This record gives sequence, structure tokens and C-alpha cells, in this order.
Amino acid sequence: TNATNSTVNFIGDGDSAADTQTITSFATTYYNLTINSTDGTTDIFQLGSSPTINNNLTVTAGILSLAGFNASCTGTHSVASGAILRLQGGETVTTPTLSSGSTVQYVGTSGPYTLKNYTYHHLTINGSGTTFNLPATIDVNGDLTITAGTLDATATQYNLTVGGNWSNSGTFT
Repeated sequence: TNATNSTVNFIGDGDSAADTQTITSFATTYYNLTINSTDGTTDIFQLGSSPTINNNLTVTAGILSLAGFNASCTGTHSVASGAILRLQGGETVTTPTLSSGSTVQYVGTSGPYTLKNYTYHHLTINGSGTTFNLPATIDVNGDLTITAGTLDATATQYNLTVGGNWSNSGTFT
């Protein structure tokens, strides 16, 4: 357990190479938890368990992958411009503030899943063989990228508005 008003920063190793760091149960209770990769989005910080975050969860730089674990906080959850929040799709997570330039990626492979009801900046669907359904009318203020899997708007008949580019090498129905 980390003390009140403390912040644990995960920053990576600064070697510019792609690394995956697992945030394990050495400390599953945090006051503030920050992902601030010195290697930008080449480093992935993935949860190895569901942490308790008693205040803020911040993704300043890099990729925070929930890896199927839940991540709730009592304070603010924010994802900065250039940072990535990676979900499988079934996790419980505090609704984040998604800055302009931030990305949310869905990578689950055992769905179907329903997207979180967020206002996205960039949204990426990359779940091979999986269907992702809309939870409501969704706004993607930046780019929508469907790399693998299916983004299905027909099951719910909700609108999808994309303010940037649309790239589809998966399936959109």
C-alpha cells in the first residue's frame, strides 16, 4: 500500500526499444498511479492484477494495457495526447478524460464486446475474430482505425460519427 498523496510512476527503461512491463502485485494499492514512458508508445505497461487506486490514474505517455483486469480509481482517470489506453473490452474501468490526440485501442479476441460509452479522440479496433458493438451513439473526434475484427453498428442501430480519417482493414457492419 502506498501512502496518501504518494505517486508511483512507471517510466520504462529509456532504451528506445519496444518493451512490455507487467505491473504486478508488489503494490496493488496506489494513491496515484502514473504511466509516463520515456520511450513513448513503444513501451507497454500491462496490468498483472486489478489494482486499487485511491485517487488518480494518469497515462501521460506510453501504453497502459489493462490486459483483462479492472482499473478503477476514486479520483481522475486521464489519458494524455499521444498516450494509449488498451482494453480487451470486458474490463471495468473508471471513465477516462481522453485528451485530444489520445487513443483507445480494443484488442480482445474472445468477444463479442461492447465498446465503452466514451467520447474518443482516436479509436482503434484490433481484435482478430472478435465483434465489437456500439453502446450508444459514439463520437470519434479523430481517427477510426479497424485493423482486425468487426465493428458492428447494426446490432444496436446507433450512430457513429468520425471527425478524422477512417481506415478499415477489418470489417465494419
